[in-house]
Amino acid sequence: MKSQGVSGDHLVFPKVLKACSQLTWLDGGMWVHGGVVVSGHEQHFHVCNALIDMYAKCGNVLSGRLVFEEMAKTRDLVTWNAMIRGFGMHGLAQAALNLLQDMKRVGVHADALTFTSVLSACHHSGLVEEGIELFESMIGEYGFVPRMEHYSCVVNMLARVGRLEAAINFIHQMPLELDKSVWGALLTACLDQQNVEVGKLAAEKLIQLEPERAGHYVALYSIYAEAGRWDDAVNVRKEMEGRGSVKPSGQSWITIRN
Repeated sequence: MKSQGVSGDHLVFPKVLKACSQLTWLDGGMWVHGGVVVSGHEQHFHVCNALIDMYAKCGNVLSGRLVFEEMAKTRDLVTWNAMIRGFGMHGLAQAALNLLQDMKRVGVHADALTFTSVLSACHHSGLVEEGIELFESMIGEYGFVPRMEHYSCVVNMLARVGRLEAAINFIHQMPLELDKSVWGALLTACLDQQNVEVGKLAAEKLIQLEPERAGHYVALYSIYAEAGRWDDAVNVRKEMEGRGSVKPSGQSWITIRN
């Protein structure tokens, strides 16, 4: 771009930075950052938001934080969300929680993406109690009605640390009609922890929602096979074949019996 005499602006720079993010090309992103400074666009919020996102996705969240700190007067909700999401990507859940409190202190209203990003950060960092506390504060403290993705994050958090009974109790209290993201999160945890009964429940719910998806049958088959319940495993395979579902490539019915 520069070699052809084309200068960047507040419309061009974000697009180039997005490309660097998608390629996780940190050197390229830093080169573009230099161009941003030279051209005098380092305070434009669209450009800065793209810089924060690029640095986070390219593994340099500290540089993203420096950009964030330098734009104190031009931050918008996208800026805060980009920084929180960046912390979450790198397992810095406490930093994400602190930033959420800073948002509230300066009067910036969090949105669905904000809460999803912080809850995901808690999930990946193992801060289960902090994540549940945040979820419970969404309505009372923030006046925000949780959406399905927020419920799914909590189920993920509980299931990941083996609290499957708590996850089931939480699911039963949900006021929304459950979708595949919630049951899928539970099923994944059951496969890892070899919990037959909860895994059976999750897989059967997924089969009801998506009867054509062969992967759900394969997962249920695997749960039964690992538990030595071969009659149940064979019945699942027959049900799948009877529905005409196609087994995904890379997955196998073969399980070695001990």
